[in-house]
Amino acid sequence: MAVRQVAHVQVAPDRAVESLLHFSPEVGQAVDDALESAPTSPVAQSFAAYLGALGTEPGDALAARRRFDRYAAGVAPCTPWRRETPAPP
Repeated sequence: MAVRQVAHVQVAPDRAVESLLHFSPEVGQAVDDALESAPTSPVAQSFAAYLGALGTEPGDALAARRRFDRYAAGVAPCTPWRRETPAPP
């Protein structure tokens, strides 16, 4: 069962992107599925916020912003990292 769950988590965001690229009316449901299958996924959360910002209803955009803000408040800030480069020969 764990393998099936992992597969579903990977498929949901892919289906959401595919729906958006082809302007499919399923894009909203695909994003909802991605959020349901992986609620802490940065991809799913960002996608939902993006779709909310694209909407024409101010209430939808505000709701998307609030949902993303709640998500972002629970995420640790990114730590900058330095790329290790090999020493010159």
